[in-house]
Amino acid sequence: MPDPFTLSVIQAGLENAAEEMFAVLRKTAMSPIIYEVLDVGTGVTDAAGNLVSSGAGIPTFVGVLDKAVKVLVARHGDAIEEGDIFVTNDPNHGGVTHLNDVVIAKPVFFEGARVAWSASIAHWGDIGGKVPGSMATDVSEIFAEGLRLPAVRLFRRGQPVKAVFDIIETNSRLPEFVHGDLWAQVAASNTAEGQILALFAKFGREAVEHSIAESFETGRARALAGLRALPKGRFGVEEEQDDGACWRAAISISDERFAVDLRGNPRALAAPYNTSRDGAVISSQMIFKALCDPDRFANAGSFALLEVMTEEGTIFHAGPTAPQGYYFETRIRLFDLLWQCMAKAMPGRLPAGSFSSIFGTVIAGRHPDTGRRYTMVEPQMGGWGA
Repeated sequence: MPDPFTLSVIQAGLENAAEEMFAVLRKTAMSPIIYEVLDVGTGVTDAAGNLVSSGAGIPTFVGVLDKAVKVLVARHGDAIEEGDIFVTNDPNHGGVTHLNDVVIAKPVFFEGARVAWSASIAHWGDIGGKVPGSMATDVSEIFAEGLRLPAVRLFRRGQPVKAVFDIIETNSRLPEFVHGDLWAQVAASNTAEGQILALFAKFGREAVEHSIAESFETGRARALAGLRALPKGRFGVEEEQDDGACWRAAISISDERFAVDLRGNPRALAAPYNTSRDGAVISSQMIFKALCDPDRFANAGSFALLEVMTEEGTIFHAGPTAPQGYYFETRIRLFDLLWQCMAKAMPGRLPAGSFSSIFGTVIAGRHPDTGRRYTMVEPQMGGWGA
């Protein structure tokens, strides 16, 4: 069994692999929403898709990549081969968010066995659909929002699947940018793969996998300690939204469980303001992590004590055809709603409500000199509660 120092070195190496992915993606992507806005997330999982480490980027993306990889493992199973790379953007097939956010994931093989995954998610500027930027506000189904990539192969045994590349580029108004961003994500996965393999080669498979298991146990233990320090009971809120709908949330806290109850909420909208169940889980994960273990990086163990209850077909668990282009407006309000629940449990200890909107602005058109299309997607900033 590795000594504690070796375990720490391995864990730091796995964290660094995710950070290096972020650095590569930021430096090589073509779209400013990736290299300036940093609308990205990177991570490493174990062979089964459990989150091991995550890089910089948007906090809400921390919980996306493991869910995407688990869908890939469930769908492709033993057919996954060395050199394969997969792509998904569909919220119903591991994409979690909206069609613009594209996940690219690569299995890592060591001595013939799959031992890990390197994965990233990044916002692509145009994925087809009704309007430039692929984020229409007047759609009633996901089909109008763009191209859906349901956890399919992008590379097979190290070779690009040309048909998939052609489909992606043909369905985008910005094919050269999509092409560049895609390859930036592939480069990021390859970089992490190299670092992961170096750790396995240096320390051996048994030591690395033991280190990963230990990190999960540490994540769970730290979360448990934080959970036991929280007030116990059930804390709920109801809040009327701008459209008159009433949203409900409740959090039940015991010594062993942090349960988020989102049942009894309105049905999914025929508008792009829904979120997937996985999206609701991520909002809950962010609250749980902030309260129970805010200082350490997240991994699968960090969320072992969290339970989230939803009802399929509601705004927090949208069905397979529900549009989700502006999912983030619902998710950020949900985060604030859960924060309100905890404010009741911890009066005077949590900040007031925030800006609670991304206020995404899309500017698109054709360059007057060249005739080339352009699309700029820019979030707007707001204040946080004191």
